[in-house]
Amino acid sequence: MSSEQLAKAARLYDEKRYEDALAQYALLAEQGDEFAARWAGWMIHRGCCARNDPQEAIRYYELAAASGSYVAWFDLGSMYAQLGEDQKAVEWYEKSATEGYLPALYRLGRCYQFGRGISLNEEKAAAYFEEAESQGHIFAKSWQMRRQLARDYGQMLGWVFYKLWCFKQAKLIAKIVMAEDGI
Repeated sequence: MSSEQLAKAARLYDEKRYEDALAQYALLAEQGDEFAARWAGWMIHRGCCARNDPQEAIRYYELAAASGSYVAWFDLGSMYAQLGEDQKAVEWYEKSATEGYLPALYRLGRCYQFGRGISLNEEKAAAYFEEAESQGHIFAKSWQMRRQLARDYGQMLGWVFYKLWCFKQAKLIAKIVMAEDGI
């Protein structure tokens, strides 16, 4: 495995010669290169070439994952989520999240938020979102902002409805007083 072979694969990819790039990455992956295995899996997973075989993408991701790549663990989770195998997706996201990989923390939060592959749990979802957000994950920051807006909007609406209720009560009291006074 040489950096020249990886550079060649990257150049082929940049030249949009995806089949050739995939062949180069696949060759390196079979020789044990974790980076090449992830790229081969990613190219197949994302449909960069004629081969669009999820099982083949999983095989390359598993080669990379076997070397301890938390990014490959996340990629496996994404692949399984795409296939609708949510429980397997959660297992891989959890494994990647234990290494602090921000996209995995965020996706795990989404799984808990919507009950995909795991029991719905808003508190755990919030904890994962907050952990990812505290480390700068942009989508987690967006989630946090939406949550704050909803809370603020809810408080504002509560105040508006309270004021409307007070106004309605004041009008009702005024009618009663006016009726008693014969006005």
